[in-house]
Amino acid sequence: MAIMQFLVGSVIAPDQIAGRNDAIDIPVGTTFTRITKSRVDGDLMHLQTTELGDVASVAIRLVGVELYRKRVDFVPGGYTAILFVDGDGIDALTSLLDAIEDREYFWLVADAAITFQSPR
Repeated sequence: MAIMQFLVGSVIAPDQIAGRNDAIDIPVGTTFTRITKSRVDGDLMHLQTTELGDVASVAIRLVGVELYRKRVDFVPGGYTAILFVDGDGIDALTSLLDAIEDREYFWLVADAAITFQSPR
């Protein structure tokens, strides 16, 4: 099973989330079901990421993507984008971001039974 992860940078409006996609393309229509947290420790030469696990259950649906000021049908792996979303959990995400500590990060996560094949 593929896991789609989007690193949250900020909630820029009640229906818009900015951040960076991990490795797997995320298509419009995907529903993120949880928020996970990670922390980076160490110095620049010896960084280590610690996965801190799930911090919230959500049902945030991806309804649109803006990439380089253009609307597209998916978030390509490794790219920064603005997600247009709806559903339950955006308030929880905003609250988590308000209390974030240095070197902590939040990820929107969706489990996918089938890996999306981008039209690249």
